[in-house]
Amino acid sequence: MIQIQEFTEKHFKSLIPLLDQLGYPTTEEDLRRRYKQCQAKGEIGVRISVMDEKVIGFVAWSRVPLLISDKMRYHIDALGVDEAYRGKGIGKALLQYVEQQAERDRPAFLDLISGQHRAAKGTHAFYKKLGFHNEGPTGKIYLRKDLY
Repeated sequence: MIQIQEFTEKHFKSLIPLLDQLGYPTTEEDLRRRYKQCQAKGEIGVRISVMDEKVIGFVAWSRVPLLISDKMRYHIDALGVDEAYRGKGIGKALLQYVEQQAERDRPAFLDLISGQHRAAKGTHAFYKKLGFHNEGPTGKIYLRKDLY
């Protein structure tokens, strides 16, 4: 049975292989440092999905009020499910958890960024099936400028 649980100190190591599968390799030390930075500078949330006492998925999000709207923005920073457990409703359950949190802040919206390379793996279709869209008057283009 799938359980969604609060992320705690003991779970950092469990996220490393999931982040690696997403294409974001990191160390436990770096992940701990970034997590503490996020906690200190903003409102974030992380939940894990556990099956048979093994972490098999996670979702991380940030919550930000907007200047241009009365809506609260919940940005999905990362959603990862172990490759061996995909297609079993775990990602859906994790996103539904965040949506339930956002319901408390109505009006609110959830958004996320998914790379073009993930479309071939069915990731974009998965998000669309759950109600995420990028068409019509709300369609967006993602632009980024890295500063080093």
